[in-house]
Amino acid sequence: DYDPLRKFLKSLEQGDHIERLEDFAKLITTTCFATTPAERVKLSVMKPDIFHEMEAVGLEFDVTREDFSA
Repeated sequence: DYDPLRKFLKSLEQGDHIERLEDFAKLITTTCFATTPAERVKLSVMKPDIFHEMEAVGLEFDVTREDFSA
């Protein structure tokens, strides 16, 4: 049942601003493992229009439940 994860992701729209992209990605990854039976999370996040010389800044997480530490 992935509904709890979907609800969490939708709640981010109304939540407090998270300053660092790394913290945002870690929060999502932590919630994926806490609310689903997933054994691996592959997550890409991007923050557009941060610097005028590039389209966006982003990062990717690709981590197994066993290797992840919150």
